[in-house]
Amino acid sequence: GKTYKTVQIGKQTWMAENLNYKVAGSYCYEGKAENCKKYGRLYRSSVLTNVCPEGWKIPTLKQWGKLLGTYGIPDRSDTPLKFKSSVGLGKDPYGFDILPGGFGKSKEKMQYFGLGKSADFWTSSMFQSVTTTSAGTATSPHFLSFKGNSDFSVAFVVPNVLQLSVRCIKK
Repeated sequence: GKTYKTVQIGKQTWMAENLNYKVAGSYCYEGKAENCKKYGRLYRSSVLTNVCPEGWKIPTLKQWGKLLGTYGIPDRSDTPLKFKSSVGLGKDPYGFDILPGGFGKSKEKMQYFGLGKSADFWTSSMFQSVTTTSAGTATSPHFLSFKGNSDFSVAFVVPNVLQLSVRCIKK
């Protein structure tokens, strides 16, 4: 029942705010509803297939790369590189407005980090691990991390350890 602001950037239509759809496996930063209202919810990777509204999806690394190209950032979304960018956290001329909602981390007990300092987003792109287990080759989702006013990186993580923000893109 929530209506989200959207923004057209190039040929892509993005949500212009973080997703705030409550499902099992989603959290408000420090359990505070006011953080969900301002920054959206933080999600475990295991719930990503069911969180975007109909007609929307979790963006791939390539789609994030196209968006970041609009901001003048080289499209290096296939490589976990860290580099300086002109994208700051907060208001921007495109209306995408990256807010530093931080992230959650849990193995046994939930901990929160980076509110006001970092914005971390899931992608739908998977990284195939070079290590194999008895169950086969492991895969992990990629995510993007914006820190401060100038650092940006792409990384991958063991599933269900981190809880990150979501921005949906129109299918």
